[in-house]
Amino acid sequence: MYKIGDLTLYKSHGICQIDSIVEQNFTGTPMQYYVIQSKLQPGVTLYHPVDSDNSQLEKLLSYDEASKILDIFSNEASEWDERISNRQRNHSQILGKNNHLEIAQLMNTILRKEQELQQQEKKLTSQDAQMLQQISMVIFDILELTLKQSKAQIEQQIHKKIQANTTIATHY
Repeated sequence: MYKIGDLTLYKSHGICQIDSIVEQNFTGTPMQYYVIQSKLQPGVTLYHPVDSDNSQLEKLLSYDEASKILDIFSNEASEWDERISNRQRNHSQILGKNNHLEIAQLMNTILRKEQELQQQEKKLTSQDAQMLQQISMVIFDILELTLKQSKAQIEQQIHKKIQANTTIATHY
């Protein structure tokens, strides 16, 4: 059970703070709910059942776990499926597992694809750009809070890791 003031990771809302615990009757039966404020979207208030068999709340990562996430950006990109529908289904499956290492690898792959497309003077599809934006905000929030660095510092580190492991194709 979380306490008032605890920071937690709320699956699709990123870092949140438990502001209070209240009793509400949303489903016809009074239950205890955490009242949660999103750090990603200030002003957004969320309610999550205290006693949930399917909780969307997670403890924040340790420094070592966050460092492992940052190290993912030294990896090569995962295989890129050219079929948008297959790619979107795969992305949804990865997000559904809520495995931060897999989500970071997905972000790494999309960032590397974005870089490749920029070299060809092309852009990501709107779906891929939206996915990148969504997962980047969560990954940046997690790393910023856990590593106690600014988003700009984290973004710079990620960029350096990607650049260090990128081979630029030479055209003759």
